[in-house]
Amino acid sequence: MSNTSLNHGLNMQIINNSSFINPDNWYTNYASTYEMFNFSREDLFLNSHYDSYSPKKIVFNLRQHVVDNINTGNDNDNNNDNNNDNAINELFSTLFQLLDKVCICFRIGSQHILKIPFLLLWQLKEPVLNDGSIYIDFPFKTFLRKIDMGALSSNDVCFTIENLIMLLDYVSSVSMVCKVTVYDYVERRRLLNENFISAEQIQQLSTINISHTNPNNYPDYDTTNVFQLRLDLFNGLSRGIFIGCSVNKLREIKFYINNVLRINYNNYFIKEYCVNISDNLLYLPFNNNSNFCDMVGFQGAINFSNTQSIILKLSFTEGQRNVWVSNLYSNKIQYRLNNASLVNNFPPFFTESNTINHPVIPIVETIINPFNMLYMTGNVITNMIDMSGNIIANLDNYNFNRNNFNRHNYNHYVNSFNFSNNSSDIQTSSVTSTTNTGTTTMTGETTHNFVENNYIFETNPPVNRLIDNDRIICNISQDDISSGELYMTCNNCMNNFKKIDLSLWLSQNIYSRRTCPTCRAHWNNYDVYINS
Repeated sequence: MSNTSLNHGLNMQIINNSSFINPDNWYTNYASTYEMFNFSREDLFLNSHYDSYSPKKIVFNLRQHVVDNINTGNDNDNNNDNNNDNAINELFSTLFQLLDKVCICFRIGSQHILKIPFLLLWQLKEPVLNDGSIYIDFPFKTFLRKIDMGALSSNDVCFTIENLIMLLDYVSSVSMVCKVTVYDYVERRRLLNENFISAEQIQQLSTINISHTNPNNYPDYDTTNVFQLRLDLFNGLSRGIFIGCSVNKLREIKFYINNVLRINYNNYFIKEYCVNISDNLLYLPFNNNSNFCDMVGFQGAINFSNTQSIILKLSFTEGQRNVWVSNLYSNKIQYRLNNASLVNNFPPFFTESNTINHPVIPIVETIINPFNMLYMTGNVITNMIDMSGNIIANLDNYNFNRNNFNRHNYNHYVNSFNFSNNSSDIQTSSVTSTTNTGTTTMTGETTHNFVENNYIFETNPPVNRLIDNDRIICNISQDDISSGELYMTCNNCMNNFKKIDLSLWLSQNIYSRRTCPTCRAHWNNYDVYINS
């Protein structure tokens, strides 16, 4: 796969510089260059000839008849340059239409890390045609810093072009241009130790592509002026979304979280406060950082994993056939024992749907109760102040134990307050303090239930049940479930998990999105057992 001469040349530089006296460690001995790697059909497996890879370009190598069509001018027209330009523009337009379902995917072993639609890559930066090949910019560093092969020696590291078959009438093969690097032994060991002890922050994309459907084939109904997208499949801490549409015809954007209007942009706001990347691509930031290439700019982002409902409503001045939306969200990748895994179980996806499954229906907005507010630390906001500076409510007189208070469970506390017309009047009735082991009222009574991420489940005391030897390994920690240890069981696949590990796994999602770590079935068994 790799060019042996280039590999030898980089190593020769390392050897040549190894005798350099470096008492203050100011000099790093490495060598890098750029190399093109060819996909085998739709897959490209990286090997350990180099210590790191940083993808830069994806290359579509055109079929000969496509190249001939570009190079052939109209003999009856002296302005062949214009003809060539028209042929190139026509080719680019045709390929762009065919990219509707094509994605570049990156995985390490069985863990899918990235899935990026070519519709996005094509518009982030204009592709370049050179010598029968189209070079598409691949801003890999926007999502993952680089690929360190030293930390992944036991796993396949693979790029895949999904739905490449859509392009095969025009594209004969695909290649990738990477910056490749070789380190000396000292730097290689340092990077390996650095990867082992830390989790690296990355950005991921998940995409929903919605097409308008005319089920009754009514004339003049092949397009629609309004798309209302339910984005409940999106997860993670989202800093913004990419919107693929006719940007110049976009009249209004309304964005709702939990049926509350979060963003309301008219045509002027769209031009002023969104990032217009191309005629067909817009970036809508949720925070003050519009530079989506900056991986640390997640202050003020929206946690989609904790929202019950996410709705995006787009209105256009003219009818549209389809739109697509990509969620840009944060995650971390952890390197352990020559393997890599996502810290948060939010794998990227690309899915298609239609307007029948995303109907335009009235949105009944939820009225926000000012008392249902918390700091991100889980502390109750004690002084509610309106825009004029007046205190709306003061909760200082009510003693909430910080150690026992969970911000996900505040709705249960709010239900115990009675609010009169005067917002400063607060009547209390059995305010509770909830922990993972039970619910203790202010009167000291204890009930047998526990709270798990905004949901209370009635539970019985743990039951003694001995685990069979073939199911004694917890698939999360990969450790045996010891005798006397608490565990829980999936009702679907019957695999067992340590309670402490499973509780952490389940707490990452709301109840409706909780799945078994093994079979991905909805988790519905909250009984706890003792291995004895």
